[in-house]
Amino acid sequence: MTVIDLPGAKHPRRARRDLVPLDKTSGPSRFFHRCVREIEGDLGGRQNLSRIEGELVRAFAGAATTLQYLNVQVALGDISELDLGSYATLASTLVRLGSRLGLQRRAKDIVPSLAEYLEGTGNAAADDELLA
Repeated sequence: MTVIDLPGAKHPRRARRDLVPLDKTSGPSRFFHRCVREIEGDLGGRQNLSRIEGELVRAFAGAATTLQYLNVQVALGDISELDLGSYATLASTLVRLGSRLGLQRRAKDIVPSLAEYLEGTGNAAADDELLA
């Protein structure tokens, strides 16, 4: 039996699109990055998102981070600086972005590639020896 080693598909690695590197130690930054990671995971992973979807995810996370900050200000009673018009616009923007991104999770593609499948079944004789 001859085994042919097919090279796997090479996926170019995406470059980071951050214009300015963010300090990931602050609370809002951690909230923003966690929000982006979780939404990308819900949508099937970053590699399965189009550029537009990726930008919508970051826009949603940014708006959610800002809205979270404003909610904390309201809870602390510091509403003197709160502009209710901006608050309502931000909440409305989150709803519109959420409707574009969708509310359902997308399944990740877990089907192995041909190379992975052949690699996994190519050692059937060795597997039989282990079972014996």
